[in-house]
Amino acid sequence: MRCPLDRCKGLAALAVLLVCAPARAEVSAEVDAFGNYVRTVVVTAGSARRTKIWSPFRSRSTRLMLNSTGDATGDGWPAILESPVDGKPWVVWSHFDGADFDLAWSRFGEGNWEPVKSLLALDSSDPDLDPVLAFDDGGRPYVTWWRNSPAQGRIYVSLFLTTRWMIPLQVSDPGEDARTPTLVVLPDRRMQVSYSTPGGTVTKLVVLNAGATITDDINPFGSFSVTTVNRH
Repeated sequence: MRCPLDRCKGLAALAVLLVCAPARAEVSAEVDAFGNYVRTVVVTAGSARRTKIWSPFRSRSTRLMLNSTGDATGDGWPAILESPVDGKPWVVWSHFDGADFDLAWSRFGEGNWEPVKSLLALDSSDPDLDPVLAFDDGGRPYVTWWRNSPAQGRIYVSLFLTTRWMIPLQVSDPGEDARTPTLVVLPDRRMQVSYSTPGGTVTKLVVLNAGATITDDINPFGSFSVTTVNRH
């Protein structure tokens, strides 16, 4: 029997197939007979303690899988979002290299996933966890996550330049134990970042100063202001 979700085309973000999927798992892009992107398919399996998402499950030749060894290495849950410009997905997740979690990313390009790359320079031994993706109206992706540093968590944001990501900008206050962020990109491209602390939820507004140029060669890292708009 055909799964009802197979009839969905161009899902706003992704198609989650749970009920009608066998006990396998995958993150894959589905393409049509001409190799054109149709949708992203996410199949999960396993238990509440050990959820699988990256294991090979090749039920169709038109599905192009991403990060097929991720479950074997212990990779985290992916953040997946389709670009508002071309409708193709970007994916960010915490990759475990055997000693530490670092952020990895890929996007669907011309008929296939681009090679997986590190989002950050590998200059920290602290785990980078729970990434969240967002796009502005022009199709530029933004990401926030938290770093599990000794005795505290720290919240960071980055945005995509031309071919690479900006160096991380810390949003949480020094000494603040901050975790599990959420991200909303407002219509004027300000970033609204909320996160949990022992004292409650904090919301920050991250603003790129007017006139700042964004290219690989002109990094806007020093052109941001970060202000607290709410604590509760």
